[in-house]
Amino acid sequence: MKFFLLLFLMTFPFHVYADNDCNEASPNFIKNGDKYYEIEETKPATLTKEQLITVKKIFDPLRNSLKGTGTIMKCVGEENNQTKVNIKEKLGANIDVQSDGKILIDIEIFEPKSREETYESLSFFGANNNYTLTNLTKNSISLVYKWRVRRGNGAVTLYERIIKLHVKNRVLHIHSTHYLNGYFGIFYKRELH
Repeated sequence: MKFFLLLFLMTFPFHVYADNDCNEASPNFIKNGDKYYEIEETKPATLTKEQLITVKKIFDPLRNSLKGTGTIMKCVGEENNQTKVNIKEKLGANIDVQSDGKILIDIEIFEPKSREETYESLSFFGANNNYTLTNLTKNSISLVYKWRVRRGNGAVTLYERIIKLHVKNRVLHIHSTHYLNGYFGIFYKRELH
């Protein structure tokens, strides 16, 4: 029995968020069909008073400098012959929740294999923010953002980012899945404590 429980715990959390196949369709594309490609003008997500209280309760315990690890899973190669590649990360981060509920997460990323160091800033809610809030519970936030980029050759790519921020036992789990033209491209799984 312990073996099956251990096997379940090892595979379930990653399976829920990262068992994407290369070229797998976005859940929003599956749900909306061709309407998926329509992007409505969005206003920055503003929080109600109750939502603001919830966001602050989620992130207030995490305001110190955090450290953690991450895994990037992406598909590489030609469209019909892609393979999954996993990249490990070591992370440092600072989180700030502003009075209007704007969440700022600054992440310092180190990839041991390539020895590259990069920085990433995540910003949710408030001005200059195009994420749409899809779900808010007492310990998690789910958001989605779609945008288009015109390439030099005139082609247009539609990007979609689905993010879930989940806090449990003072550990922030960031799961971010990115889709290109409605199909899986890359997944980030990060844990900060």
